Amino acid sequence: MHSYNNFNIQFKNDEEARQVLELVRYANVHKQRPLVKEEFIFIAEYPKIAKQILTMVPPDISIDRPHY
Repeated sequence: MHSYNNFNIQFKNDEEARQVLELVRYANVHKQRPLVKEEFIFIAEYPKIAKQILTMVPPDISIDRPHY
């Protein structure tokens, strides 16, 4: 993971930085590769939108198979 210091990103406080870095961690896992600079900056600037994008909800299914 890249250091956010290299991207000139300023956080209001440690809690904001912690939350953004947690979203970055989830994005890395979701993508299964390191984020590029633009993705990191997007998450830092729009954390609520990034959280929504990273939220996965499986669709309802109507398949009914017996359990063995």
